[in-house]
Amino acid sequence: MATTASTSRSLADTLDSDGYVIVRDLIDNDLLDEASDHISWLLSRHNVQPEDLHHPLMWTDPFWVRLFSDSRLVNMASEILGHPPGVALFSTHYIVKPPRTGRAVLWHQDAAYFPLECPSEYPLSQWPVGPVNMWLAIDDSTAENGCLRVVPESHKQPLLPLVERSECDNVLGSGVAEGAVDTDMEQAAVDLELKRGDVRDCAWCEECALRGGCPVFEPLHSAYHAMPYDTVPCRAVSSC
Repeated sequence: MATTASTSRSLADTLDSDGYVIVRDLIDNDLLDEASDHISWLLSRHNVQPEDLHHPLMWTDPFWVRLFSDSRLVNMASEILGHPPGVALFSTHYIVKPPRTGRAVLWHQDAAYFPLECPSEYPLSQWPVGPVNMWLAIDDSTAENGCLRVVPESHKQPLLPLVERSECDNVLGSGVAEGAVDTDMEQAAVDLELKRGDVRDCAWCEECALRGGCPVFEPLHSAYHAMPYDTVPCRAVSSC
């Protein structure tokens, strides 16, 4: 399992320092081919935009269950979470950006969409990091076909207010307020380019990385599978 973390830093240490981490070549091509076929099958059955293949469409789907429970993904989540007694998935979706018409994802912090609470005997503070939101690249993801962008170390900032955003067609319909990401932050942002089979994770919880995804202007398709994992006792209490 190749990773962007140096050999002297764990995945959790890299995530804590930079606000994101990428593991290269985690998933094999055979499973990725099945995931791509699964996306095509879902789109043929449901009248939704490609970016909107959320878990209500597939929570009993055998392939979807097999994909998110793959031991390589679960082990990565467990390592980042500090090897808790159990790991649970509490949401999932595919984001598929069609050529030239793929919608943007505005600057946002994932924690704003999934407030969490834990029983007092299982405080989040006992684990190295909070929940992890892992993205599996089913296609190559580049700046040209709308990859994720992140502001390094922005996870050390507080959670910003979530506001509705309708000035352009965007996947979430919301994000941080316009201007919250200033020019210096925009210039510091990096493109998290992934090869097919790579998995990336960005920091969550009270320290939230700012991230966004560009619209697709090139004749290139891209698809991700997003998987927020957490320690078993914690649960989402609301979502937008």
